[in-house]
Amino acid sequence: MKQPDKEITGVLLLFLLAMAGLQWLLLWLIHWSVALIASELISFVLISYVVALSHASPNGGSNGPGASVFAAPLLFAGSVLLCSLWALCFLMKKEFPNSVAIVPLCVIAAFVIGRFTYNHIRTIIFWGKNYSICNFQFENQRDNMTLIHGISFKNQTTGLSTDIDPSSNPYPNRYIPRRTDQVTFRYMSSKTNRMVWQDFPFDYALCNEKESFAFDVCFWVTKKNIYPIKFILLPDNKIDLYINNRLTKKYLLNN
Repeated sequence: MKQPDKEITGVLLLFLLAMAGLQWLLLWLIHWSVALIASELISFVLISYVVALSHASPNGGSNGPGASVFAAPLLFAGSVLLCSLWALCFLMKKEFPNSVAIVPLCVIAAFVIGRFTYNHIRTIIFWGKNYSICNFQFENQRDNMTLIHGISFKNQTTGLSTDIDPSSNPYPNRYIPRRTDQVTFRYMSSKTNRMVWQDFPFDYALCNEKESFAFDVCFWVTKKNIYPIKFILLPDNKIDLYINNRLTKKYLLNN
């Protein structure tokens, strides 16, 4: 959890306790409608202020957080205050129409489910549009020492990349950016004893991309499959690239 989120959570819990006390006082002195309107209105103003303040930039150059940042704490606070008022009315034997609590809670639940579904579908569309699946393998024929510490596939046009740790075994199917045109090896230099990043060109056309099966519920979005990719680390810092079990490229790492 990020620091601003921790601060918001702490302030939110303290605020809800104070609002529950205010609800009890207004419920005892006046009416449930006044307690509901007052607590919800105060929570809306103060929580919006706290969220905006926690995401403000030090130099004041930011336009402020987006509406999605406010949605979660406001909906959570509204739901909790509504439930707390419902419970207080029950404990204090005060009249409180069930529909006043049930209808808003159902609307909030529908909104949360709809938002989750929307974000899930948007993520699937993004991955289906920008990534393809391949069976990735890495073989070390150099020695028992691990020279390569990371392999990255990158599409320099979109800026999307995938990082793979060669030490993970076995290798599952990997998502790599479609139209990848650069592969980067991260390794320890034997001369300087420092980590080095070295880039090489990658010909994505050799991977033979084709349509595959659909993404779970998003039947209109299909995954893209490409040929298996295998790197073999050879002596003298040489790396052979195999695509679909055919040698297609030889790389030489600098010392």
